[in-house]
Amino acid sequence: MKSDVKKCATCSTHKGKRYCLRNNKHICWLCCNDLRVDAKCPNSCDYNKLDSSNPKTDSLAEYYDYIDKYTKLWITKQNEDFDNQIPMMMKETEAGRKELVKKLSMTNLEHKVAKIYEKHLGIDLNSKQIPHKVSFEDIGLDFLNAMGDEKWHLIPHFFSHKDSITVKKYITRLKKKKEIKDMNYLSVPASGISTNGH
Repeated sequence: MKSDVKKCATCSTHKGKRYCLRNNKHICWLCCNDLRVDAKCPNSCDYNKLDSSNPKTDSLAEYYDYIDKYTKLWITKQNEDFDNQIPMMMKETEAGRKELVKKLSMTNLEHKVAKIYEKHLGIDLNSKQIPHKVSFEDIGLDFLNAMGDEKWHLIPHFFSHKDSITVKKYITRLKKKKEIKDMNYLSVPASGISTNGH
């Protein structure tokens, strides 16, 4: 059965599964994140949540993409936490970078979020020491990467079925798939979290 969901009206790449009240079109979550980081979407939109640290998202990939886009915007604005200085300007001086590290290190940042701050501010938050809980999306991407890199010896770890003969059959089938042979780029265009958070 074919899906009747059309391509995103903005990027024409991913499926437009989300109806945007701002432009009255169906868009993908990536384009939704591009728009909503400025908090100018209508209040009636479920995805217009002003709490930037806990935005409404349907997947972890969407959450980290939102944080990345929000951070790019956040560093260009005056910030009360930094005595109304602009983080983008602060990162240009050693004293400014020290202040950024000091204040951000006091926040309980999850590993991937810390990496986003590091990338945009050019600072080291020692994020390797910040614990990161492996998610189902991380495991899914690891599985796809293992297939894309043809590391077939890693594939059995991803199967719940541990019977070696059955696993061998699965791997033989996967090796023959043209889509896997041609795979050269991975992303999570859509994902989901169930109502109980799993």
